[in-house]
Amino acid sequence: MHTEEGIIRDIARLIIWFPFRWFINAVPVSVGFFIFKVFGDIHYFLSGKKKECILKNIRLARFLHNSGKAAVRRYMENHYIDRLHIFLYPKFNKTNIDRFIAFKGLEHLDQALLRNKGCILVHGHFGPAQLPLFALGLKGYNINQLGLPSDAGLSRIGKNVAFKIRQVYESMIPATIISADSFLRPLFKHLEANGILMMTGDGTGGDKFVGKFLPVKFLNQHVLFPAGYAALSLKTGTPVLPLFTIRKQFNRFEATIGEPLQIANDPDDHDRTLQIMMQFIKLFERHVQRYPCHWHFWDKFEKLIVRELN
Repeated sequence: MHTEEGIIRDIARLIIWFPFRWFINAVPVSVGFFIFKVFGDIHYFLSGKKKECILKNIRLARFLHNSGKAAVRRYMENHYIDRLHIFLYPKFNKTNIDRFIAFKGLEHLDQALLRNKGCILVHGHFGPAQLPLFALGLKGYNINQLGLPSDAGLSRIGKNVAFKIRQVYESMIPATIISADSFLRPLFKHLEANGILMMTGDGTGGDKFVGKFLPVKFLNQHVLFPAGYAALSLKTGTPVLPLFTIRKQFNRFEATIGEPLQIANDPDDHDRTLQIMMQFIKLFERHVQRYPCHWHFWDKFEKLIVRELN
């Protein structure tokens, strides 16, 4: 969920990143998750324009259900859980992580790694995106993430408080976050060492696009989606497995790892790339339709649509 910069947001940042963060550090993990959920409920009841924007964009996707407003409320709950669950990182360990996130399909990951070519886990901005990364690292998997951490467009407090402290917490993840706009040789070495790489397959959390993006049909609209994971798979022979994380309860999540996406026997790299992408996008679309509250980009969906296609 996108929020505008301004003095109100900066005041909220100072409260969240200091007394509130310290408070969360003093309470049990489940209490922390519950408080994040309550923050979302408060935002839902106090919000007017944001709710209207999200409902409008869900209607734009043409699958609004009777539970439309309930989905918006859960959407806001999930936003705060996604953004603030990093405060719980110091408390996660090998002993307790399974209480908060369960995995389905780990056998698909283990089987893919037997090929000794590494593995790409492609996921969307869907659910708490970094929680499975943290959990797989704790479970002993050699896993990294390709991301794009940036403080561009943030206020002074946003840069020097929220962004810097977030980086401290993200450094607690038992994995390396590789910046997409940096030298990418470590990424290839990681896959050559049979490592796992997590990559997003549904665009960018900010307005900066790095790498190749292609317009594809998604939720009855044409939207730009990244081709990086598909191109990387074709270049290295690394299998691509889809990953989706949903919230089962306020403090319980389930991450599902699917079977490897199929690579077509086609001499045209563009067509092969697009075929890999469409396999993920179709799976992703079904998850967004079933769990619309988990997708992070509803408030900016209209801006993601490609209006003209050549």
